Amino acid sequence: LVPWGSNDPGGARRAAGLFDAGGGYLTAGECHRYDGDPITVQPEHDPAAPVQDLPGRYLFGGLLYGHFGHFLCESTGRLWALEQGGFDGVIWYPKLQLGHPAKLTKPYVPFFAALGHGGLKLIAPQTPVRIGELVIAAQGFGIGTLSAGTPEYRRFMRGHLGRAIAPAGSARLYISRAGLPVKRGSMLLESRIETLL
Repeated sequence: LVPWGSNDPGGARRAAGLFDAGGGYLTAGECHRYDGDPITVQPEHDPAAPVQDLPGRYLFGGLLYGHFGHFLCESTGRLWALEQGGFDGVIWYPKLQLGHPAKLTKPYVPFFAALGHGGLKLIAPQTPVRIGELVIAAQGFGIGTLSAGTPEYRRFMRGHLGRAIAPAGSARLYISRAGLPVKRGSMLLESRIETLL
């Protein structure tokens, strides 16, 4: 896994990618926000540069966002494959360059506990990593046409997220974000959600 390439594609796109043991680029490691071109592009990197070894079996999570809304929509899309079991952790491309990689993953420890997978290692490395075994699942959730989620993604989230949390308070509660500006916190399809509720 190469988290940062020396090339800069510009805009929201990122140079990050997965390579097989022979050095071949894996298009299955590309991340999509909308239909069409991926948001990640093949990174230019020095194949002779030092690589940290990460033994174990990991699920590739895509691109890890620090913003919770982007995390939900774009960083959880491959988690449905956790149902296979036997994973040591989840590994993502980091969205931000930080001196301490755990700053990106630490806020999501409670989310994974609520998902019933609290013991997993959550990793967003800042330098290239050679992973013992990496499972690359299809992206099952995102923005645009991916916003409905694949059946596998929906089944996994419905069956796992919050299963161990006892309900408390009112049985019906909805807090609308429709009054917030479009660029500062409104939700995707908020008017549709309000109509349905």
